[in-house]
Amino acid sequence: MSQVHSCFPWRGARRLSLLGAMALSACAAAEDTVQLPAPVPIGKWASRVDTLPGSYSAVSYPVEMHDSLLIVSDRIENLLWRINVRAGTREPFARRGGGPGEYARAGGVQRVHRDTVAMLNATPYISLSPLIDVSTGRGRSIRFLKDADTTDVNQRFSILLTTPQLAVTDTLGNAYGAHLFMPVTTDSVTGGRLKPEPYTDTAIVVRVSMESGRHDTLAHLYRGRVSKKPVWDVDATMVSELGLGPYGPFNDWHVTADGTLITVDGAAYQVRARRINQSDSTTFTLPWAPVAVSDSGWDRYTAERTRGSIGAAQKSLNEISAKLGRQMGGPKPWRYSIPEKPATLPPVNFSDGSRRMMSSGSIVWIPVHRSEPPRVQYYDLVDYADGNRVTTLELPVNQSLVAVTELGAYVIARDEDDLQQILLYRRRAN
Repeated sequence: MSQVHSCFPWRGARRLSLLGAMALSACAAAEDTVQLPAPVPIGKWASRVDTLPGSYSAVSYPVEMHDSLLIVSDRIENLLWRINVRAGTREPFARRGGGPGEYARAGGVQRVHRDTVAMLNATPYISLSPLIDVSTGRGRSIRFLKDADTTDVNQRFSILLTTPQLAVTDTLGNAYGAHLFMPVTTDSVTGGRLKPEPYTDTAIVVRVSMESGRHDTLAHLYRGRVSKKPVWDVDATMVSELGLGPYGPFNDWHVTADGTLITVDGAAYQVRARRINQSDSTTFTLPWAPVAVSDSGWDRYTAERTRGSIGAAQKSLNEISAKLGRQMGGPKPWRYSIPEKPATLPPVNFSDGSRRMMSSGSIVWIPVHRSEPPRVQYYDLVDYADGNRVTTLELPVNQSLVAVTELGAYVIARDEDDLQQILLYRRRAN
């Protein structure tokens, strides 16, 4: 049964016009400006907090398995770890290499069976994904996506760049991802491949069967922003428009363990849930209260985002050069065009996709705004089965949510040296 509570119906694959998006935002703001309960500190929500063993450089969404086993990927250290949460111990997990079930680069791990994890997108240039047994650390490799059928480095890079970036799995044998760029097309006259065009305003969400390799397109999700191409100034300086990050509306998607596709409109706070292989869905809009944007918060954001851009670009080029085996040119001079400061924060804080939804059972954790500047993480715990907000949790400064399970919430805490520790906020029994 479909339930809808909003000013406008959910528009599915249809892209909102600028006028429609403005009307939708204005309608939501007018209808849903309510006094919300104060967020609950996550420490009060939990029965206790456990500090897991070890320190890390870059934890990538850990996966909890049976018997309190946690599989953790550290992208910077290029290591996988197996942590026994109950015993408080950790040990290296799996093997690096190029053989079956081995990994060359530590990527994100996802649970695919009770005793097996898959590593997705360890590198965007290799389509083989290891399937690893959590007890033995051994496994095999499968190919979710086809390799580029060309030896030309530039063409191969373009094709691989435009394949779906797999991000999550269900427990039914499927992996899910989205195209970040428009898929490569072929010129109807010459037969040659056309260069990919940026398609970052729309996520083409796909499902890939691990058994058959079948691809199904589930949704065309308008992201709520339009990426403008950089332009060259008269002095050969590249001019890019600064992204709004947490200050701009963004729409995102998530798939639960049972295959339910969750999509959220970040400007109107409209949530849609659709079960796997079912056409009907549940759609609801949650009330929210606008948060005013301060001059000091906006100035700090724009200064931080522009200050480290050249260094970040050079790091990315170095990584690409290493993977391609040839040196890429250095970043050219550029400057930013700063957009106008928005009056209020959007209700949902996907921050251009850097914050994501997580779920356990029928509860989906949605990142939201409750204060400005948006430096503290807040999450609404929403029961997507009945469309109710259960509570809103507030994380301490310098802590980030990385996983939620039946046990509770896994959070990384950063120290003054930017090293990370994993905390488990254990769920309080009802």
